[in-house]
Amino acid sequence: MGILDGNVAILTGAGKGLGKYEAWALAKEGATVVCVARTLSAVEETAEEIEGFGGKALAISCDVSDREQVDACVARTIQEFGRVDFLINNAQIIPPSTPIMEWTEKMMRDTWESGLLGSYFFMQAVFPHMKEAGGGRIINTSSGSGHGNLPGTLGYACTKEAIRALTRMAAREWGQYNILVNVIAPAAITPGALECMDEEMERNILAMFAVPRWGKAEEEVGRTVVFLCSPDSGYMTGNTISVDGGAAMVV
Repeated sequence: MGILDGNVAILTGAGKGLGKYEAWALAKEGATVVCVARTLSAVEETAEEIEGFGGKALAISCDVSDREQVDACVARTIQEFGRVDFLINNAQIIPPSTPIMEWTEKMMRDTWESGLLGSYFFMQAVFPHMKEAGGGRIINTSSGSGHGNLPGTLGYACTKEAIRALTRMAAREWGQYNILVNVIAPAAITPGALECMDEEMERNILAMFAVPRWGKAEEEVGRTVVFLCSPDSGYMTGNTISVDGGAAMVV
């Protein structure tokens, strides 16, 4: 028996990085996880891994920046399972560390559309279903790069701060429907994260941590997502939960 038995979660960016490990953590507590990413083979792999340890999952290919695809993804979830209890917005294009004057319009648009617009589209798409059901949980993904002013992360940092604003606005408006909206700011290492930073950037990030190591993707970040979906967080909304070894203390 898991604390999330009988619930259904949509998790974007579930094909790799933190999303994969968050999906594992949710499934191990009994949630059925709809694994969403642009690359179908990637989320099929995550779904197979979940089913391999006895969990339940469905893989759906979806470009989160395309509203029609987002609506279709939510509609299929409702068709398959009849409900959506949790939405975890994790999808995000992360350009390499780049000085401000070298950021291109395409880099900015890719970052903005995958992170902020993708989160906004999915939130609007699940809202009527959660409202009708009498509540739900939404967990968005921010980053210390935004409120920590990490050099080289212009578009990413702007997007992540906008996601925090989106979270607070939704928390304020949707609390009356028992829809709780929080955001996590994680600092965990995954193979995908390593691809997005050079050695200097990694040193700069690690220098901010009070606990001098990277976080654990499933055991620490994934379990935080589980907590925010669980009854234990039933009176929490509008919060930024920093899972970052104390890095948020430097700002």
